[in-house]
Amino acid sequence: MTSPHSDAHTPTIATALTTAEATAVLGDPGLRAAWSRHRAAFTVIGIDRLVGAAAGLTPAAGDLDPSVLATALATHGGPAVVFAAAAHIDLPYNLARRALSLDHLTGGRSGVLLGSRDSRGRTENAWSGAGLGADAELGAETTADTARAVVELWQSWPLDSIVGDKDSGILVRSDRIRRVDHRGATRTAGPLSIPTSLQGTPVLGRYGTDPRARFRGPGDFAVLGGLPDRAAVATATEIPGRALAEASIQNLDEAAGLLTAGAHGLLLRTTAGGTPAETAASLLHTDLAVRFPEAVPPGRTTLRDSLALSPPADLLSAAPAAFTTPSANVYR
Repeated sequence: MTSPHSDAHTPTIATALTTAEATAVLGDPGLRAAWSRHRAAFTVIGIDRLVGAAAGLTPAAGDLDPSVLATALATHGGPAVVFAAAAHIDLPYNLARRALSLDHLTGGRSGVLLGSRDSRGRTENAWSGAGLGADAELGAETTADTARAVVELWQSWPLDSIVGDKDSGILVRSDRIRRVDHRGATRTAGPLSIPTSLQGTPVLGRYGTDPRARFRGPGDFAVLGGLPDRAAVATATEIPGRALAEASIQNLDEAAGLLTAGAHGLLLRTTAGGTPAETAASLLHTDLAVRFPEAVPPGRTTLRDSLALSPPADLLSAAPAAFTTPSANVYR
């Protein structure tokens, strides 16, 4: 995990929409207007993919991918967007590419919340449908390895390698693009076909419901899910980095109590009951600035800068170059 916010006493108040709620927002002009004014530090799209049936939020079959919904919502303003993904459904290369594309589209105001299981997904070994990772069990180790593989891919093509030097004819210092040969629960070979973004890499969050989990592997923040009680939150704060407690927008007094128990912030979501449009409205019309005036204000800079997160450690410092050094004036 990267360093926590510069002021450990300043909470981060984020929100979350289910896939059905996000779809309802996109289809309703009034909800889109409320979204554009929403004052969360960021909003997770597709939280039902990680929460599952236990919370009554199981996504419907055939629903849109959270990364697609996040991209569509980002065109209507609003807070930074973080989409939900699961290690055993989203192969690292595909996940890394979708996330970095969104990060470019939003000007560095996006991220991924990575969990171990998708509530619609298979229960056998990770990626077995693709014939990959036959020995990768669903759980913390596979999720940590997936997180590392994704960050390595994000870091493989440095943005400042694009020089556009007309005099030399060199557009990209291709020798600075690094090869990714990840060998773990999954295997990847890079580099990614997209350069890093304005914020270096998208913000990476980790989701889990076990308060004893230590969220191994890289990440910028962790979400303790399952609407935890104060004792669970107190345990979760032993996690390095920022620990956000999942909480209900329908009970803000209880949510505030999780902050006093030691959580560094909250991820507020709706609970089952009502149509997706009704529950989305209850979240988007809550005045977070009044209820949590001490919280980190949403920023219009990159999400990483807005949350005062440090850049992730360079995981490819020893990686070989993917290409040879370009020659000047080779096309003249």
